[in-house]
Amino acid sequence: MSSDWDAARPLEDASLHASSQTLASLSSPAYWRALAAATTAASPGGPLRCDDAAAQAAAAPVRLPAHRLHDLREQVNRAGVAQATPQELCLPHVAALARGVEGVLRAGWPASFVIMYDETWALIEALREVMAASTGNAVNMDVLAWLVDPRRGDAGFSPHRDRQPDDAAATFRGDGSPLYATAWVALTDADPCNSCLYVVPSYADPGYLEGDPEDEDAPDPLARALSTKESYQHIRALPTPAGGAALFTHRIIHWGSRGRPGHPVPRVSLSFGCADDAYEAPYFDGSHLPFPPLRLRLALACAQQLIYHERFLATARQLTLFHDAFKAQAGDFDPGYAKKVRAEFLGALKDHEARKRSGGGGKAGGAPAPAGPNGGGAAAKAEPQHQQQRAAAGRKRGAAAAAAAAAAAEQPAAEAAPAKRGRATRAAKPAAREDSSPATAVKGAAAKSGRKQPSAAAKAKGKGKGKQRRGEGGGEGGGSGGDDEDDEGEGGDGLMRALEEARAAAAARKKAGSSAGGGGDGGGDGSGSDGELVDAALEEMLDAAAGSDGSGFDLQDDYED
Repeated sequence: MSSDWDAARPLEDASLHASSQTLASLSSPAYWRALAAATTAASPGGPLRCDDAAAQAAAAPVRLPAHRLHDLREQVNRAGVAQATPQELCLPHVAALARGVEGVLRAGWPASFVIMYDETWALIEALREVMAASTGNAVNMDVLAWLVDPRRGDAGFSPHRDRQPDDAAATFRGDGSPLYATAWVALTDADPCNSCLYVVPSYADPGYLEGDPEDEDAPDPLARALSTKESYQHIRALPTPAGGAALFTHRIIHWGSRGRPGHPVPRVSLSFGCADDAYEAPYFDGSHLPFPPLRLRLALACAQQLIYHERFLATARQLTLFHDAFKAQAGDFDPGYAKKVRAEFLGALKDHEARKRSGGGGKAGGAPAPAGPNGGGAAAKAEPQHQQQRAAAGRKRGAAAAAAAAAAAEQPAAEAAPAKRGRATRAAKPAAREDSSPATAVKGAAAKSGRKQPSAAAKAKGKGKGKQRRGEGGGEGGGSGGDDEDDEGEGGDGLMRALEEARAAAAARKKAGSSAGGGGDGGGDGSGSDGELVDAALEEMLDAAAGSDGSGFDLQDDYED
């Protein structure tokens, strides 16, 4: 990629910009082909392709010698990380995909929308057998693309782990191989000048297998690993030339550095997760690989943006579009993943409302946020290790509160108006709030703290539910119809109705208070401002969405660099 890279450069054809697209246009390969022609025509091999039979027929897995695969597996098992060179992998479409990331950014989409193109899936297919042999895991569709531009002062995310299970040791097999691992592929050279990865090897990290203490006053996991001056010498930089890959487990502490100011070439990368089904189910059925149909690619791209909404700011219009695109295909996704997407959609709306009230942007219909450190808007920083620990503790403290909120949310609208349900939710949470802040209580209720190993019964229940949803027809089928009705209420029209009712109730009280001589934002009854009512409605529905999953798929911290 040349030094003239500029993801903010306007498209010559403004009709291709994200702000002009609809769900119908995004669902057509014609749009993505036109965008590729406008942005990647100069790439090696020509424009990126979408739903192209010839491109798909050319895909093939990389086959490394058995001794090299054994070596990679030993490194992953002993240190938690291994690297493979561009020369041995010979991955396809690397330079073209780097340009593809630039192209989707120029069009106003997050970098991860590069998964709409066949070349992304061809690259994943190329590494599939390498990941299976070196980690024992299969592609689970947790795909993301990133961009770090040192000219903007960008940096990768701060030190973190990708998963925080309750029992860390149980997420490894007897030979030390992980039940979850990530393949991180450099699409441009990644080095200290433009941000490369750094890791603390597993043998230097006491929390890698033991787990991290959840006490609020416990030391940060990174501080535990780097407790002496000598321990800093364990830190390993992972400079990776374009086309090379880093393979690492879900428990290794890793981060992205800050590049040298003014360095002209950004770091562009693509990552995808691989998991054992017993630990984390694939987001959709693996039979759709290596080239998922366009409808599933779009649904996945949109779902990933909702799940990672704290790092990729989006307008109200974009959030709605992402939600609608995923909802149209939700029946083809793992029930636990679909539940997580719905919960994160509610969280994204709550954050959007907060930004709008504080004057921080996010106005409906506005232009997308400018490209941030990872090419998808102003990305939030990764949660520090000690906050991950506190979130885990908060999840346990908030379990009872979440159940109470979920029960309140299930009341018919005629029995409890949104404003009353919001107050009931707050009243149901005194125990949680004695020990933690409201934000921590919400995090606890949403269970955004780790991937818990499901019980055998939970696994069976989750698998049964998955089969039922995938087999649903025209709304018949007993309990599955109820699930669909819940989905509507949690993520779509029901949510917006609740918001509108909350706003209307607040406006009516304010008007009544003014006419009666009352004062304050809450009107005459002193029940609080419109913003507080909306917060309560959203918090209640978020708790309800997270508190009654039953699928064996807990919400989790997914901090990928």
